[in-house]
Amino acid sequence: MPPKLLSFNMNTILIASSFSIFGPDHLTVLALTFLVACTMIGGAKKDLPKTQPVIEKCGDILAWILLLSHPAKIVARLILNMSLADNLWPMHLCNWAAAMGFFALRYRHPLMCELLYFWGLAATFQALITPNISWGFPHPLFIIFFLTHSGIVIGAVYLVFGAGMKPRPGAVWRAWIWMQVYVLCAAITNWLTQSNYGFLRSKPEAASLFDHLGPWPYYIIVLEIISLAIFALLNIPFFVARLCQPKAETTQA
Repeated sequence: MPPKLLSFNMNTILIASSFSIFGPDHLTVLALTFLVACTMIGGAKKDLPKTQPVIEKCGDILAWILLLSHPAKIVARLILNMSLADNLWPMHLCNWAAAMGFFALRYRHPLMCELLYFWGLAATFQALITPNISWGFPHPLFIIFFLTHSGIVIGAVYLVFGAGMKPRPGAVWRAWIWMQVYVLCAAITNWLTQSNYGFLRSKPEAASLFDHLGPWPYYIIVLEIISLAIFALLNIPFFVARLCQPKAETTQA
């Protein structure tokens, strides 16, 4: 599609192409996400005096990017004279994951790390693959969207596989129960504001996993089951490691 022209209030014109799933912009972001994640994991695992401070500094920067992502989106929408419907309050699941990412990256809070890992790889990663956006690079909302979603995924894998913040026993159920807390809060917000946070009232406009899960409200129930199953799958490496650990210790003894 030809470029679109979007007018700023300050007599500035921004040229931004339409977003195309798995187009050049999208594939570039996915490649960069993978590259940065691998670099941070590898850097964290290398016990080098010069490497560790740099990786930790990158983690701090990522934490602040996640924390400021929602205010940045609001400011961008106001400058661009765009609607704040379904975006005013930080009530999408990825908004919560971004906030948890800040506390996980800055303070290594065990629960925050667990929620970031399970929510980030089960939900945010899916949003990264099938984004519900219509703007291509260099639109500000394109940049903010992928900084947030890629940042969540990068933070999740870095903390777990690089920094060693592995899920504890019972983490699957904790992540799922806290997700129910989110669903309840999002549902109340939707009822009060007539919004669609969490896509609890209708499916995303862009093609996504939601399209294969049946009509409303059944797709919500199916998503609950799928989320628990994905959480369990994501936990398998750590569950197996805990099972093997006593055997290894017995063998060594």
